[in-house]
Amino acid sequence: MLRAQGHRFYTHSDTEVIVHLYEEFGDAFVNHLVGQFAIALWDRNAQRMLFVRDRAGIRPLFYTRTAGRLYFASEVKSLFTQPEITRRLNPQALGEVFTFWATLEPHSLFEDVYALPPGHLMIVEGGEPRVSRYWDWEFPKDGIPDGRSVDDWADELRERMIDSVRLRLRSDVPVGAYLSGGLDSSVITSLIRNFTDTPLRTFSIGFEDAEFDESAYQRDLVNYLETEHTHVTCTAGDISQLFPRVIWHTESTILRTAPAPLMLLSRHVRESDYKVVLTGEGADEVFGGYDIFKEAKIRRFCHRYPDSTLRPLPAMESEAKAGRPQ
Repeated sequence: MLRAQGHRFYTHSDTEVIVHLYEEFGDAFVNHLVGQFAIALWDRNAQRMLFVRDRAGIRPLFYTRTAGRLYFASEVKSLFTQPEITRRLNPQALGEVFTFWATLEPHSLFEDVYALPPGHLMIVEGGEPRVSRYWDWEFPKDGIPDGRSVDDWADELRERMIDSVRLRLRSDVPVGAYLSGGLDSSVITSLIRNFTDTPLRTFSIGFEDAEFDESAYQRDLVNYLETEHTHVTCTAGDISQLFPRVIWHTESTILRTAPAPLMLLSRHVRESDYKVVLTGEGADEVFGGYDIFKEAKIRRFCHRYPDSTLRPLPAMESEAKAGRPQ
């Protein structure tokens, strides 16, 4: 498309595509991007700076203003290398962590340090930043009345997932996949096996504590898909040792130790000479898979109907009847 419009490419870098897209479409260039990205683009002719973050917020982008200057980075710790930027805790953001499990963008855990929200772009002209949303999730309350059946929607979702997996397997380096034994990663690895020609290399992590270990499910899928597989076992000592470094990377307080085993697994992935892996991360947020979402539904019901006779009932029974107040 860009070559047809007269654009000439001088490198094989995907970054060069961004420049040509901006030249062709202006600020709307972001609508032609797919995947994860955090972009800072300086338009010298127009004397304007453009910042863009991907739709789901996979790539981070932080900024702060002080002494008439705007500083930006992909990590907060990079901002603090500047002596004029002071480190101060943001009490509101800390409260958000203990309420929502994470800070709510544009807040960060640090006072006066902001995160560009997912699906947003920020334009800086004349020293003044202007933030706007270019994309958002859509969850229509009344559905989409287009006449299609549930089977039709399921077929479209399947085709979109196949296309998404194929697209992310385009790489100049080997691509692997995490295999947790859960539904999300099992679907992704199955799509790679059944709908692509990519050799399937999988990685999984198990736990010495049987309560959290899902190694049996992982083995079942590995045997079924016949993947080249690496398994890592995480101990309580591993989590204890890695946790300080996890916090150094997250740059925020966290309520669970789950990132520590993932860091251990990613270390083994890197040692296996793999730099890119596909994961099932984010599926529960999109498809409502977490149990906590069911708990939130019950809480909303109890708040809406404080005098309901269903309130004293066990949670599962109350949830099943929550559709009709009594």
